[in-house]
Amino acid sequence: ALPIYSCKAQNSVGSDDDSLTVIIYEKAAVTSFNNSSRCIRTNSIIRLACEARGDPSPKVQIVTPDGNRLVNGQASVSYSLSVIASSSGVYTCVANNKYKSDNKTYTLRVAVEPSAPTGVDIAVGAGINVTRFSWTAPQDECAVDFPLSNYRLQCTGGGTTPIDVTLSAPTTRRDVSESVFQSGVEYNCSVRATNAIGDGRESIPFVLKEPDASPETPT
Repeated sequence: ALPIYSCKAQNSVGSDDDSLTVIIYEKAAVTSFNNSSRCIRTNSIIRLACEARGDPSPKVQIVTPDGNRLVNGQASVSYSLSVIASSSGVYTCVANNKYKSDNKTYTLRVAVEPSAPTGVDIAVGAGINVTRFSWTAPQDECAVDFPLSNYRLQCTGGGTTPIDVTLSAPTTRRDVSESVFQSGVEYNCSVRATNAIGDGRESIPFVLKEPDASPETPT
């Protein structure tokens, strides 16, 4: 029931009274909308849910990153989104009534394969008859939810593949005996990372050339 305030006046001649009804309106305000940003696999289903309050009851809608309206309703709406590669972006819940418009955002990130390792380096003679390969782990925004599991290091040349090894992350270095390489042969080497989504892109290929065998010293 609405509150009613009354005023009554009275004297020796008589009395009179009047009443006043007070109606309080509330600005629209979004109270909840998928609070934290997350990384989601493709082909997953994520529920976007938004709630708002206000008086009059606000109209509520969820808007995609490219401005399309997914769903609209009064006070509370939800939508089950089938995640595809292009689903990444900022989703907005908008609530409005005649007194105010309010919004909250939710960032959806679609998890993908790792980017290519960088900073690849080859140190020939890093130890006795050892060649050292090293690289820097890719920095991907979904690495917390989908960490790297391993790396694959490959070298091919001279019709052979002397190196094809899988290393568990977070290792970013591999020492290889120089005896696996043939003198005077040029090898193309690369490294790629893998996470739960799949194999990432190869690093920029780097070239290793073993020097020709030193001629024997004349006697």
